[in-house]
Amino acid sequence: MPDQPTPTVARLTVFPVKGLRGVDVPEARVTPFGLEQDRRYMLVGPEGRFLSQRSHPAMTRFSVEPESDTWRIHHPDAGSLPVPRAGVPEGEAVDVEIWGDRVTARHAGAQAARYFSEALEDDVRLVWMPEDADRAADPEFAGQGERVSFADGFPVLVLGMASIAELNTRLAEPVPLDRFRANVLLEGSGAWEEDGWARLQTDDVTLDLVKPCARCVVITTDQETGVRSKEPTATLATYRKHDGKVLVGMNALASPVGGVIHQGDILTAELR
Repeated sequence: MPDQPTPTVARLTVFPVKGLRGVDVPEARVTPFGLEQDRRYMLVGPEGRFLSQRSHPAMTRFSVEPESDTWRIHHPDAGSLPVPRAGVPEGEAVDVEIWGDRVTARHAGAQAARYFSEALEDDVRLVWMPEDADRAADPEFAGQGERVSFADGFPVLVLGMASIAELNTRLAEPVPLDRFRANVLLEGSGAWEEDGWARLQTDDVTLDLVKPCARCVVITTDQETGVRSKEPTATLATYRKHDGKVLVGMNALASPVGGVIHQGDILTAELR
């Protein structure tokens, strides 16, 4: 019998501000909210409801670069804005809403509000999730006490690069990996092999793959221009649709808190 493929962490990505472009990192520490620095900031409207690329595809035009103590946010028309990596714990407390969850967040200040409001031509505020926030991960699939940042419902998204390579063989124009906004990209596994895994382990971290990820309009959105098309959703719907939802990647819980996952880590896969 031939050797089974060995999954390896090819890329780690965090998204410091929900809906903006991600930042590739060489390693990521597990926190009570997921991977360190992932989606701790979020944009909200005047009523405190979250914004995302679903409603504001122009959010793709913001890039994020790491500096020593800040995230430097760039926009081609609005210039740049430094945002503290450590958050804004002294900011004004504000109630915000994300997918029906109410969370007490911290306002990142007037300068950030002006910057994003002018760039998006909308009334927008930037908020940060403090350490004492208690937003629960999806209770149907996560245990009691499992928390999540401003990610949609789960702390980590895992995706095999071979799955997107297989998809691209079906498309007239291939789509890049950034469309799928995964935290952990894997190489060395077969196409869609992640569907059948219950758990992935490194020497230091365990990823429990608890639910396939149902995809929305974001995967049809060019992550640089915000322009949308019908693909890849139209093609995925022909063979990756279940109960009316297109599934790509696996939502995961990460443990233990304090563990570190590294680019290049070899993973042990446990079948479900």
